[in-house]
Amino acid sequence: MKTYTKILVAAVMGTYFFGVVYGAVFCFLAGAYLGEYLSFIGVPTAAAIGFYCWKAKAENMVKMRAVPKGDRNDSPTLEDILEEIEKGNML
Repeated sequence: MKTYTKILVAAVMGTYFFGVVYGAVFCFLAGAYLGEYLSFIGVPTAAAIGFYCWKAKAENMVKMRAVPKGDRNDSPTLEDILEEIEKGNML
């Protein structure tokens, strides 16, 4: 299953980079389409950065929950902070 996903992602990236090169040549010949070309580059880039940040946050939250409470250098967890807020001890 992992191999199929890697092949699919590689194919999508290949078509994207082909479009970037083709669009650069086309914009060089007909500069009127520069705005569309920049959107073609910028929108997927912004989506990829947002997705990566969301994914990294989710992975870090899973890692934090896997560590026993005593091994966290006695720093409060998210659950501890939320409990304190609900009790009215914070904010």
